[in-house]
Amino acid sequence: MNWLIDFGNSNVKWSYVFKNKYISGESLDYSALTPAELIEVIYKTISERTHPKTVLIASVGKSEFVSPFCKLLSRCSGADVRLIESPKVLLGVTSSYVNPRQLGIDRLLAMGAAYQLSQSACIVVDIGTAITLDCIDQSGHHLGGLIVPGTDLMLESLKGESSKLATNAQFNAFTRSFPLLGKSTNDAMLSGIHYLIVHFIREHVQIIKKTLLNDQVPLVFLTGGGSNVFVESLGDDWLFQPNLVLQGLHFFLISKDYQ
Repeated sequence: MNWLIDFGNSNVKWSYVFKNKYISGESLDYSALTPAELIEVIYKTISERTHPKTVLIASVGKSEFVSPFCKLLSRCSGADVRLIESPKVLLGVTSSYVNPRQLGIDRLLAMGAAYQLSQSACIVVDIGTAITLDCIDQSGHHLGGLIVPGTDLMLESLKGESSKLATNAQFNAFTRSFPLLGKSTNDAMLSGIHYLIVHFIREHVQIIKKTLLNDQVPLVFLTGGGSNVFVESLGDDWLFQPNLVLQGLHFFLISKDYQ
């Protein structure tokens, strides 16, 4: 059995590979946990307490947590624990960055997974603490990307506006369609942020299609822990793949790049 782990700024996701089969795992906010507690939580989600052979980790999280987590997991499981860094080329995608390691490994893995799935030009929008938008042409060249604040950062910036502030948990738990206009302060903030993000994404995707991709027809992927509440607003032509980073780790595990 192999483990795949994706550390974000506040959330961690994991999945497994057993007999070459990808098995979805779980996710949680790890900010209140110790490395030992998180390891125990992950073990408890496995039907049989089997030690992993290999653990691949993508992290843009806190190094003061992730580094001791890797060392402790290696020591207690005997696994080959690898913290993946961004190379110039990964899974057929060539980074546009002059210094490839400055491109977040989460972005590169998500792009790599999208490119492996599509084998064509694609645009990847990842909605988490930050929102990233990246474009890859049909030859696998990364044309560049954008980074803007995510919903929690936008809500945080409005803290002084009301004593009854909407929270990111409320935003992600929104079960009905976002109203076009809010009739309470909370709904006004939630809908305002939602449609601001939707229109930013739609507008920029259209501009990229017209100016950078010419006659290429890209597939557009939506991923990330906060992406599910945008599926309805963005429409059916988007490919909803909430765990592209973990899928990228899986592609990496079975690729020549890993060897």
